[in-house]
Amino acid sequence: MLDGSSGLAWTRGNVIVEETLHFVRSTLDAPAVGLVWLDKGGDYRDAGDLGLSDAIEKDYFAAGVQRLDPLHPGVLASKSGQVHCLSAIKRSGPAQAEAQDYATFLARYGYKDEVDLVFSDGGVPFAHLMAFSDHSFTDRLQALHDLHRFLQHTISCHPDVRERARAIALRDRFGLTCRETEVVDLICSGASNAEIARECGIGLATVKTHVVRALDKVGVDSRCALVAFVKHL
Repeated sequence: MLDGSSGLAWTRGNVIVEETLHFVRSTLDAPAVGLVWLDKGGDYRDAGDLGLSDAIEKDYFAAGVQRLDPLHPGVLASKSGQVHCLSAIKRSGPAQAEAQDYATFLARYGYKDEVDLVFSDGGVPFAHLMAFSDHSFTDRLQALHDLHRFLQHTISCHPDVRERARAIALRDRFGLTCRETEVVDLICSGASNAEIARECGIGLATVKTHVVRALDKVGVDSRCALVAFVKHL
């Protein structure tokens, strides 16, 4: 049951990413789009992309372009604002020189502009969407803000995002440890104590201790009640 539940979540997540990328590409008439998940400390991992060539991704890192990129996920994660446009940064602000150098790099691949949308939950960024185009996005900033509001709900429905939001709530509101949160997540996926022990690499008695503590902290008296409670967080 654990594997089946995880597989369904993986499938739902892929569908959300693919449909989001196709929608943004069509709406913005953008030849290339990409989405990354943001982790603590500005680290990120790819969620998917459409139209981005292997060559540009390879050159981006090989030539050290990420150090020039004013729209790098690690840079934007620490800035305010939800919509960031390369052509606007080139015109004003402290990163004008870097923006011009980065624009020169993109021009080699036929891109004139890039816009990046940052999605947050409770003020904490969790996703970063980028779109590349052969035309400027500057005159579409209001439409881009509207697009961001629309996509915020869609991306928030991704299983990974919902799991992260639940984990934050369990930690901050109810004081669960990281291991207790992991055990709760596995319980919600339908795992037995024995399956949790194998998945986490811990003993069965330790699993039972984590379950009892999680039930006590959340204030419910059964696994079923715990699952129902967590799903409504």
